[in-house]
This record gives sequence, structure tokens and C-alpha cells, in this order.
Amino acid sequence: MILHRWVWSIALYTIFFFIGLISIWVDILDTTYQHFIFTFTLVYLVHALLFCWVRFGYSDNFKDTGFVYYQIIFSFIVILYFMNYLEYYERITLLNASLMSLLFGIFVLKLRQLVVLASMPLLGAVYFVIRDYVKDEMVLDFQIEILQLVVTTILFGACAALGGSLSNLRFKLEKNRQQLFVQKEELEVTCRELESVFRQMSQKAVKDELTGLYNRHQFSEEFHSQISIAQASDKLLGLVIIDVDHFKNINDTYGHLVGDSVLKAFRQVSENLLEKSDFMARFGGEEFVILLHDTNEEKLVEACEKIKIFIENLSFYEAEKEFHITVSLGATIYRYREKPEQFLKRADENLYSAKKAGRNRLVFAH
Repeated sequence: MILHRWVWSIALYTIFFFIGLISIWVDILDTTYQHFIFTFTLVYLVHALLFCWVRFGYSDNFKDTGFVYYQIIFSFIVILYFMNYLEYYERITLLNASLMSLLFGIFVLKLRQLVVLASMPLLGAVYFVIRDYVKDEMVLDFQIEILQLVVTTILFGACAALGGSLSNLRFKLEKNRQQLFVQKEELEVTCRELESVFRQMSQKAVKDELTGLYNRHQFSEEFHSQISIAQASDKLLGLVIIDVDHFKNINDTYGHLVGDSVLKAFRQVSENLLEKSDFMARFGGEEFVILLHDTNEEKLVEACEKIKIFIENLSFYEAEKEFHITVSLGATIYRYREKPEQFLKRADENLYSAKKAGRNRLVFAH
């Protein structure tokens, strides 16, 4: 944007440069070629310095980081300088042409700045009218010249007012944009918080808060889903119910914190012994259930024995160094077209048989 504006500025100066050369040639501009070329060389050098100042970030500490205000001031100084070498009609033409310089800032400057800029060429024109009047060099009647100045003042004032309105509109749009940006950030933060809450609620809906395993509700859904899969395929589905032996005595002897540690330890079974396709949940209290996908009698018994041994080797130093636990397991395999309630009841009966037989054992039965 800055480079684009500077290119247009240089292009306009170049146009005026050639117009000036022609004006000297036809004796409209009362100066020499050398003086004119030297002046425009200074103009180009000043603009080059301003561009470098902005381009390399030295203007960042200024409110007008693009130096638009100062660029237009400089252009008016150049215009007033050359108005000194022109006759009345040419001065008026150049004065009206200076309005183009004001248009450069109409979208970026504030009303106060535009009024200051518009007053510069107008005050210069007033000076030249008074000078001609004092020297008795007026071309037209004094009242006509004043009227022309009034018309030009109205033109510049309207341009400044329009620029002020556009500036206010731009300010409001920028303020609204900033507010929208802040609201967007706040909305993103809210969305992230809601997503976090939703994830937590989703986890609480399917996970047991103490152990981190799936809860009974999620087991029920997975249980029926796996049965449907087993009915539609030739793959067998195994079900294991695990019960911690003498869990009430553990709570009574060592406290509920140790009891909680015992229950939390069952997550290690899921992490270390089960396949990704297997499913483990806390069924309630000290009971856990496992669904073993694509298994058979031999694999199911082997998996249960590994689980049993793994749990027996767990250590709970919160209680005492040699404290260990044992579990009873009831296991079975799904029968084709069997009702889910019958499948679950048979596993539960096998668990009851294991506990009745002395605990710390596995009972498997079809």
C-alpha cells in the first residue's frame, strides 16, 4: 500500500515536471530550466528519503506511520513555491490542481489534519492576491478575485469535510473490526472451554471416575454391540467377570484409600494384557467385566490365568510391603442366538461357583 501510494505520487510529480518544462518553454513559468530541474531534483530526493524512512520502519513511532500528512505538506510547499513564478490565471489553475494532493489523504487522515492541509494553499493564494493588490498588479477586479478564492475555499472545505466523514467512518469500521477480533478470540476461548467441558462430560458419561475404565452403562452398549457382531459372524465372544476377594476386609483393615488403590490397579490389566479389540469395564463395586473378541475356550482360559497371576503379583505399598490381593473369575463363551441376559447370567454363575469353591480361582463353563 505504501509503495503503491509513493508510485502514484512520483508519477504525478513527473507529470507536473514535464508540464513545468513546457510552461518554461512557452514563457508561462518565469524561471530557468536549471533552477526548475534543480528544484525537482530536491523534490525527488526528499520523497526518496521519506520512502526509505517509512520502508525501513523508522516511522513506526509516529501516529502517521505512512507519513501521508507530511508528504502532502511537502507537496503543498512545492506548489506554493512555483505559484510565486506564475501569473494570476496559471496560479489559480495550479491552486485547483493542488486539490489532487489533498485527495491522497482523504481516506487516511483525520478532519483536523485535512483542514490544516486545505488551509495551506488557500492561505498562499490569499497572500498572492494581497501581494498583487499592494503592487497594483491585479489582473482582474479585486472583488472577482476574492469571489474566486471563496469558491476555491468552498471546494477545499467540502473536500476536507468529505475526508473527515470518511475518516470517521474508517475509525468506526476499524473499531468494529477490533471489537469483532476481540469477540472472535473470546468466542474461540469459549469454544475451547466448551470442547474441554464436553470431552470431560463425554468421558464421565462412559468412563468410571475412579479407575478410568469404562463404566457399566458403556459396557451394556458394548456388550449388546459385540453380541450382534458375534451373531453375524463366525467369531466367538468371550466374557469374564472378575471379583476382588475379601474386598470388604481390605477396606476395613487398611482403609478406603488402599481399597481405591486396589480398584485403580485394575486399569493395568487393560493396559498390559488386553488387545485393542478387547473391552474392560468396572461392573460395580469390586467387580470388573472383560469382553474378549475373536477367542475360543483355550485362549479365554489362558487369558484369564494371565490376568489372575498378574493381579496376584501387584504390590500395594500403601498397605504393607507383602500385601497382595487375589481375584475370582467366572468366564464363558457366547452361544449362537443366545439372549444377552443368559450370556451374562452364565458368567455370573461361574463367578459365584469360583467364590463358593474357595475364591482365588477361575471357573469356566459353556
